[in-house]
Parts: sequence; C-alpha cells; structure tokens
Amino acid sequence: MRSYGEGLVEFEDSGLIQIEPLNCRESNSPAWEYAEELRFVILRSGSCQIEIDGRYEILDPATVALIPPHVFYRLTTRGELADGIRLGLPDELDMVFERRSFFPGVQFMQSSGVFACLRADGQTHRRLMGLLVLLTGYLGDGKVAAYGRLAVIELLILELQQMSRKIQGGLADDSHKEASRSQLIKGVIGYINEHYGEDIHLDSIAKKFWVNPSYLSRQFKEKLGMNITRFIMERRVYVAQQLLLSTNMRVAEVAARIGYKDIPYFNVVFKRVTGVPPGEYRKQRMIDI
Repeated sequence: MRSYGEGLVEFEDSGLIQIEPLNCRESNSPAWEYAEELRFVILRSGSCQIEIDGRYEILDPATVALIPPHVFYRLTTRGELADGIRLGLPDELDMVFERRSFFPGVQFMQSSGVFACLRADGQTHRRLMGLLVLLTGYLGDGKVAAYGRLAVIELLILELQQMSRKIQGGLADDSHKEASRSQLIKGVIGYINEHYGEDIHLDSIAKKFWVNPSYLSRQFKEKLGMNITRFIMERRVYVAQQLLLSTNMRVAEVAARIGYKDIPYFNVVFKRVTGVPPGEYRKQRMIDI
C-alpha cells in the first residue's frame, strides 16, 4: 500500500470500487484505455485532454469526467503532469444499491451511458476530495469496512448526481446537437459529392446550409480529420483518376470536368495528392494495365 498525496492511498476495493492514482504525462502516442465499468476522473493539479469517440474535452482541477462503460478513451497532456484520481464503479453496485433502497444511486448508475464533464465549484470539489480521503479509512476486511466503503460511495454518488442535475438539460441538448451536427456533415459530404465539378468552397457551402463558415470548418475537421478544402480536392482528384484511366479525355477536359479551369493549378493539385502529374499518372497506369 502506497501513500498518495493528501492522505489518498492506491488500492483496489474488491468488487465495490476501484480507485487509483492518475499520472498523465506528455506522450507522443498516448495509450487508449478500455472502460469496462463506469469511471470517473478527477484532477488535483495540472490539466489534460480526454478523447472519447471523436469528442475532446479539457480537464482541469475541479472537473469530473464521467466515462460510460464499454468505451475506449485516452488522456493526453502537453508539457505538464496531470495529477489526479480515477474511480471505477462496477455494475454490481446496482444490485447492492437496490437492496439498500438507494434509488438515487440506482438511477444515476443506470443513466450513466453518456460521456460528460461535470464542473464542481470550490466547495463541492473539497467535499469530493474529502470523500476520497475517507475511503482510505475503510480499507480493511470485514463488515464494518465493507459498509463504510459503501456509505462513502453513496455520498460520493449523491454529490456527483447533484452536479449532474445542473447540466441534465444540457446533456439532452448536447445529444440533440450531436445528432444535428452529424446530419449537417452528412449533408455537406453529399452536396460535395454531387457538386464537386462546380465552383464550391467553404463559404459557399456554409451559405447553402445556413451555418457559420468557421463553425462548419471546425465540425467538419473534427468529424473527418481533414478540412473541407482538402476533402473537395481529394474528391476531385479521385474522379480525375477514374476519367484518366477510363476515357480518352485530354487533361484539360478532365480538369474542366472536375471544376478546375486553371490547368497548371490542376496539375499541381493532382501531383500533391497522387505524387505524379496527371499525364504521367495515365502513362504509368496504362502500362501497368
């Protein structure tokens, strides 16, 4: 058993709760972790970024990350050590709560399928840290220790549930907003696939979909990992590749078909994506065939 900061101790509570120190250090390739159970991450110092299913949030002291079960997540930091606590609450607690008629606990555990960041004010954060310290007083075996641990867990969940209630409406809004964002990006991709041969760009597409260009650019990059300009360029070059290999169209005709009036610029774009100019690409592939 090892001392950990302000009275906190690293330990594994058999079946009821897992608590471990979290030391998130800078890494070029941070590891993904799998949450088998409901988890909470609470930082004591520093800051880090948590990534789940393409969503990113910044964690700092007094922020509690609620990680739903059966998801992959990873924590990254830049230039500083993020020091905190990670708690795991297994599914078996539901049955324990039901037997003890702890309905808020059951409700909270059963509705914890959404990733969320709960913000604690100074007073709430101090109470949370106090409860974590209190857990270390019930590390022994026997009924007294088991009931003590369970009582502290119930107090902890009550605190987190209070924090969750403050953003409950926000979580519903976030779910609706996420669906709306996904529909927006699907619509934009479909529009680009149909109109790549026209003079389309970020501003014109944003106007078409009645959204702010900066917002659209940010959401598109988050979903696909590339900006809209790059997506349009790669879509056009892909079509150009098919035309070069399946038709006798001249390079200038291909360029015009996919939306490029400037032939030298088309040559530059094509080479940027494929590594060779369009004429050379056709020669190499026709020889291979």
